[in-house]
Amino acid sequence: MKKSNYIKKVEIPKNLVEKPVSQGWSLNSWKNEFEKILKSPKNEKRENTKKLSKNIIRYFSSNFYTVSRILPKQKRSDVECVYATVRFPDEIVDTFNISIEEKIKLIENWEKDYEKSLKTNSFDESLSVTDNPIISSFRELCIMHSIPEDYYPNFLQSMKEDLRPKIYDDFEDLIENYIFGSAIIVGYLLTYAYGHSINSNITSALKTSRDLGIALQLTNFARDIKDDFIRNRCYAPKTIIDHLYKNNHLSINDEKQMKDVQKIIAEEAEKYYIETWKGINNFSIESVPAISACTSVFQKLNQKIITEENSVSQRCSLSMYKKITSIPIKHATKISFLYLLDSFKR
Repeated sequence: MKKSNYIKKVEIPKNLVEKPVSQGWSLNSWKNEFEKILKSPKNEKRENTKKLSKNIIRYFSSNFYTVSRILPKQKRSDVECVYATVRFPDEIVDTFNISIEEKIKLIENWEKDYEKSLKTNSFDESLSVTDNPIISSFRELCIMHSIPEDYYPNFLQSMKEDLRPKIYDDFEDLIENYIFGSAIIVGYLLTYAYGHSINSNITSALKTSRDLGIALQLTNFARDIKDDFIRNRCYAPKTIIDHLYKNNHLSINDEKQMKDVQKIIAEEAEKYYIETWKGINNFSIESVPAISACTSVFQKLNQKIITEENSVSQRCSLSMYKKITSIPIKHATKISFLYLLDSFKR
């Protein structure tokens, strides 16, 4: 493994320094949601956990929530489970107003719950030893789909890495030593839930998932570049920002420099969207429409980052109309109906 350079400080123009736009739930809010489930009747705990997972994906990722509505109900629930399981550790790193030491301890405790769950064979059994509804639901999912046990610890390790920001040497270094543990692993988890097509195999589906995971992660890096700089992080490889990086100190002189870096990352992402489309039919036939929609929506977002000259202060996004029109009409109708149904249930 290549040794990357740690970042001591990132400086950006004062007019761009403001609170990151992405604000999530507080730690107490998460604890309260877990406590509600633990206090609910035994026969309602599993269903309440599923409802919480659905609320999490809806709140934190409108893009992913939108396209996942296309999936059959069970696969939709599986995707929501995976998303919730990776979202909480991500929030520990990005959102909770606690010290780095406290964040590390929270992630380690979360990992201990996962390790405890590995000795169990059901949601109820896992919940009895962990008091963690999200992990218990995930354990049941892993058993159902024979998901390798070592995937999730790799993801948690990448979350710990975020607490000690680094500059990666090049895109290969970034992909192998960061994106693998985050987006690629999450893609692998989802691939087992999606399933592979009868004309393909899990290995081919995982390869396509890897390409898509890299593409999505790079798009997120490009979109969130300013917020990451404010958090003292930089996912732009050293090959791009070497002239701005000296003695573990990154100094961005003006918005144009930041925009240039943003576009280079998005252009790299575009290569992986192209590869994803080549293997999209490796996934199960009932999952392909949702995965295609996801790829289409995020690729449009990525292309917007490349082609539009908006300020990096404005977090790039797509309107609901553009999201819906990225999706075949028969699936767009289903999404619209489910959105209305969800609104009545809330």
